[in-house]
Amino acid sequence: MADSVANFDDQHNNNNMNEPTTTTSTTNMEMMELSNDNNNKPQPTPAQLEDGLLLQNPPSAHLAPNSRDNEAPQSRSSVNTLEQESDFEMIENQIESGSSTLQQHNNNHSNKEETPQDNFDEYMADKKDLQRLADDFPLPLPKHNERYNKLRYAHFAVYQRLFAVVVGINLVLIATFAALLTTTSKSAVFMYGDAVTAVAANILLAMLMRQENCINMLFHSVLSLPRSWPVSIRRHAAKVYCYGGVHTASGISAVLWYLFFVVLVFRDFVAVNEALGNAVKGLAGVIMCLLVTLCAASYPTLRAKFHNQWELSHRFLGWTLVVLIWIQLCCVVASDALKPESSSNMGSILVKTPAFWMLLIISFLLVYPWMRLRKVYLTVEKLSAHAIQVHVKTKKPIPTCVGISFSRSPLIENHKFATIPNPDKESAFSVIIANNGDWTHQLINDSPPPFLWTRGIPSLGVARVSKIFRRIVLVATGSGIGPLMSFFNSHPEWAMRIVWSARTPALSYGKKNMQNVLRADPKAIILDTSKTSFKEEGMPDLVRLAYGAYRDFEAEGVVVISNPKVTKEVVFALESRKVPAYGAIFDS
Repeated sequence: MADSVANFDDQHNNNNMNEPTTTTSTTNMEMMELSNDNNNKPQPTPAQLEDGLLLQNPPSAHLAPNSRDNEAPQSRSSVNTLEQESDFEMIENQIESGSSTLQQHNNNHSNKEETPQDNFDEYMADKKDLQRLADDFPLPLPKHNERYNKLRYAHFAVYQRLFAVVVGINLVLIATFAALLTTTSKSAVFMYGDAVTAVAANILLAMLMRQENCINMLFHSVLSLPRSWPVSIRRHAAKVYCYGGVHTASGISAVLWYLFFVVLVFRDFVAVNEALGNAVKGLAGVIMCLLVTLCAASYPTLRAKFHNQWELSHRFLGWTLVVLIWIQLCCVVASDALKPESSSNMGSILVKTPAFWMLLIISFLLVYPWMRLRKVYLTVEKLSAHAIQVHVKTKKPIPTCVGISFSRSPLIENHKFATIPNPDKESAFSVIIANNGDWTHQLINDSPPPFLWTRGIPSLGVARVSKIFRRIVLVATGSGIGPLMSFFNSHPEWAMRIVWSARTPALSYGKKNMQNVLRADPKAIILDTSKTSFKEEGMPDLVRLAYGAYRDFEAEGVVVISNPKVTKEVVFALESRKVPAYGAIFDS
């Protein structure tokens, strides 16, 4: 996850502002022609509105391209044509055909060396535009006091609530059975074999919450909700990406149940064969230590600081634990089969044990991704010294907003990135990889490998919840535009407002990606932080811009893709003002 949304703190490294340009108003004749064009445009049907199709102008356009106060007179006509035209196909044709305003602007500056950034200068929002948006839609105060907001939207958000529910249910069950065992007359109600079943059930649930097919099923169940349903329902359903809370809670609960199992084993387990008895009790101690180590290493602070080490420990300790639990279960069953009063052999006892079938499923889930281990041959496009774009051909078009794992050494490392389907729906996709760590730095700066390894199947990510809403605001910083591009490359017709903050976006991420952004949203708010910095006095911050875009566009929700710090700040600030906001959860 850390590599999938690479470098997002570009907005904090800026010094210069855009120089003001000049603009003039359109003539009366031009305004009449534009008005007639808009009146002749096809009106959306109710079904199209239901699907969120962008067939008409958004409610207002504070940051329409070329709406600067001081635009050069020579490009006045073409500038105003682009300002009024809302048909994304017209914008796309203009950008790609070479007859656009951008091309005309460059012809007027033929003596100047052309660079990708120059082509898109007039599409960059400046400080005056952003201040106007923030002033027209001022950020209100939070609905409640700071203590309530932190409790409700930070410490007890959906992820934490799911965690609390799962852990709470397991604690109640453990306390109930522990209370029953204090009375000797009911000691047979719950035995160590039942505790093993509870351990296996929680481990299975934890693994399902990380299994790609299960994740995709959860997303599809939510995406099937009609967009005619009230936003009050859809906004809560869109939190489906918080399933990681169940994964974490199930892992913790498995540790608690195993501790209960250890107590019962040392209290009640009597083996006919001494070797089997020693093996069961010895393994209990080893497994308990490994479970505690696994959970302690997954503490968010330690996981973020030592991510590579955490990934290795999580993988190899997890495999080791499953093998040891298999051995321990077989020892317990073998000991039970050797008891004089037992009339069943080991096999018949084993198939009647719920934990046996759960461990079979767990083992299959561990092996399944490796059954889908593949070499992916790729073409690397150098976007800049900061980023590359990897292009991959496939047998069929890839779904929207899915993540794929790349690796040079599958056993050692696993880096997940958001895929970007090609806008023409061909059987190919790409991935933007920014310099955000040792692995990505090596990939960008060394000779690109001819192939990478991938395993498992692509899984849906947070950007997919955009389809739940008719009108959506997409906020990204830096290479966070990649996961969002996965959505709007496949759905350029969707009613969306894009807010993108990046340092020299065209130079860093390429002209083609800039064209894709403008194709999806001709009035995108694109902030070049090398010229317009958030640190400037009076400059509205990303929260104010996101809120202004949300109000201006009359959107139903906001999706934020940035680094963990910025994502949490923006989502928290919007949610505390009752704005449906969604951002990636960096828990893997």
